[in-house]
Amino acid sequence: MKVSLARILSDIGLVLLIGSAFTYELIRAVFGNMPYIIIVVCGAICITVWAFLERTLSLSGLKKFLPWILIGIISIWRNAEIAHGVYDTELLFILYVYCACVLSAKKHWQSKASYIIEFFGGLHVFATIILFFNNGIYSYIMSLWGYAPSGTDYGAAGYRAGLTTHYSQNATYIVLVLLIVGSRLVCKKKQERSKIELAWFLIIMIALLLTSKRGHLIFGVAALVIVYYILNSAKRDSKLFKLIAGGLGLSIVVVILFQIMPTTFNVLLGRFVNSGYDDVTSGRLPMWALAISLFSKNPILGIGWFGYKYQYTTHLWDGYNLKNALLNTHNVYLQILCETGIVGMGVFVLGVVNHLKYMMYLTRKLNGRGDLQDRSVLAISLGMMIFFLMYSVTGCCLYDLTFYIFIICVAMGLALRSEES
Repeated sequence: MKVSLARILSDIGLVLLIGSAFTYELIRAVFGNMPYIIIVVCGAICITVWAFLERTLSLSGLKKFLPWILIGIISIWRNAEIAHGVYDTELLFILYVYCACVLSAKKHWQSKASYIIEFFGGLHVFATIILFFNNGIYSYIMSLWGYAPSGTDYGAAGYRAGLTTHYSQNATYIVLVLLIVGSRLVCKKKQERSKIELAWFLIIMIALLLTSKRGHLIFGVAALVIVYYILNSAKRDSKLFKLIAGGLGLSIVVVILFQIMPTTFNVLLGRFVNSGYDDVTSGRLPMWALAISLFSKNPILGIGWFGYKYQYTTHLWDGYNLKNALLNTHNVYLQILCETGIVGMGVFVLGVVNHLKYMMYLTRKLNGRGDLQDRSVLAISLGMMIFFLMYSVTGCCLYDLTFYIFIICVAMGLALRSEES
C-alpha cells in the first residue's frame, strides 16, 4: 500500500511540475499567477512525500546535483528581481532545482516523465498544425493575451505562436517533444521503429517547421544526430558521419553568425535566413556588448542574478514597447558571466561537465547491453543537454521555462547513475 501511494504521488508530482511548465501562459491568462505557483508547490510536495515514502532522501542526489544546487544558491544571492520585489521567478527556479535533485536519487520514474513531456508538448504540436489549417479560431486564443503575439504577423499567422505568447516559446515546446520522440527512435534498430512512431516524428517536424524558427530546428536536429552517433560508436569513423557532422557544424555557425550580421546574411542567403519575424535579431549585438561591458566591471562575482535585464532597461530600451522593457541577453554564457562573474560560470561549467561525464560513462556501460528504456532515458538526457548548450548561444533557456524541463531531464540521466553506485 505504501509503495502504491508513493508511486501515485510521484506521478501526480510529475504531471503538476511538467504540465504547468507547458501550460504556464494559459494558466496565468485564465486564472492568474498565484494558482500557477500553487500548482508547482503542490508538485514539489508530492515529490517530497514520494521520496520520503520510498526512503530515497539521501546524500547521493546531493552529491551528483551539487553544482546545480550551488547555482540555485548563487541565484538567490544579490538577486535583482528580489531586490525589485519580484519573488515568484526565483521561487520557481529553486523549486525545480530541488525537485530534480530529489528525483535524481531514484530510478524508474524517468520513462513516465518522458511520456508526460510528450503529452503536454504534443498539445502544442497539434495546436500549431490545427491553427495552420484554420487560423480563424486564433482570435479566441489571442483574446486571452490581449495582443498579437510576436512572430504571428499581427495574428494573421497565429499558428507560429500556437498556444503561447511568442513563436519562439512555441518552437521550444515543440523541439522538446522532438528530442523526446527522436531520442527513443535513435535507440532502436531500424526494424524496431514502427510506422506510427515515424509518422509522429514527421508530424512534430512539420509543426516545428511551421513556427519558422531556424535555430530551434537546426539545434534540435543536430542534438539528435550527435546523440545517435554517440550511442553508435562504430559509425563515428564513417564518411557519412563526418559529412553530417561537418554540415551540422556549418549550419550552427551560420545560425550564430546570422544573429550577429543579419543584414549581410539577408543579402547573401535571402528569405530562408530572414523570414521577417525576428523582432529582436538585429538587437542582439548591442545586447551582448552591454553584457560584456557589465562583466568587465564586475568580473569575479558579477552584478547579481537577473541584474542584466534591469541594466538593459536603463541602457538599451527604446522607452516605448513595454513588452521589451526587460529583456535578457539572448546568450546564456554572456549572461552568466555578466550576472555571476567567473565564479558563477565556473559552477555552471562544473554542472555541465559533471553531467556529461556521467552520460559518457553510462554510454560505454549500456552500449549494446542496457535495456531499451535505460538507453532511451540516457539519449533523452544527453540530447536535452546538447540542445541546451547549443541553444544557449542565441537564447535564454537558463532564464525561461525551458530550464524547468531541462533540469528534470538532467535528473533523468543522473538517476540512472544512482543505482550503478
